[in-house]
Amino acid sequence: MTRSDAVEKRASPTVKRTKPKWGNPQTIEDQHRSKREALFLTAARAFNEAGFHNTTLDDIAARLHVAKPTLYYYVKNKDDILLECHRLAFAHMQDAIEETKRSSQTGMEKAHTFLLAYMELVCNPFGQCIIRTGLQPLTPQSRAKLLPIARRINASLQEIIRQGVDDGSIRECDIKLTTNAILGCFNSVAFWYNEGGTLKPADITLKYMDLFLDGLSP
Repeated sequence: MTRSDAVEKRASPTVKRTKPKWGNPQTIEDQHRSKREALFLTAARAFNEAGFHNTTLDDIAARLHVAKPTLYYYVKNKDDILLECHRLAFAHMQDAIEETKRSSQTGMEKAHTFLLAYMELVCNPFGQCIIRTGLQPLTPQSRAKLLPIARRINASLQEIIRQGVDDGSIRECDIKLTTNAILGCFNSVAFWYNEGGTLKPADITLKYMDLFLDGLSP
């Protein structure tokens, strides 16, 4: 399978650019879930555009065309919103991590799969929110819930690269430094990527994989 084929095989990014709507689902449960999803997506985009500290609950309510008190049916405060945005983003990567663990691919092939998913993450509003906002604005309790997940992403890529070195598909390298360099470069995309632009995550992934992974070829 070529890299282009691998890109086409993966699903589209988790979050599509659609106008958030409160909607009118048939059941109360669907209605509640739909409104929460719209709230978090709207909030993530607001945090990305104006910054977490510069965005108020009033701003988010205005974007949703509802009164501020309505938000309290779904969240406790702004920290609660940011925590959930982070959780939604990390859930995307946990699926990719499990996929590579089950795979019988070489380390290099797993790196392709993992980084395709990671680029989709940094190009969607929730992933951009993680990288642009970081964990620092969260309460210590919320940070404690998310830090192990964030560390697992880094550790998983290190494990993939180590496997590649062992099976000969990746040349000898400083595994920790290489992992940090790749993730740092991919993270930078979150600061300039435009959802409405013509450049898609798959296009960026192919270019970045050529730049990084070819350099790791034995």
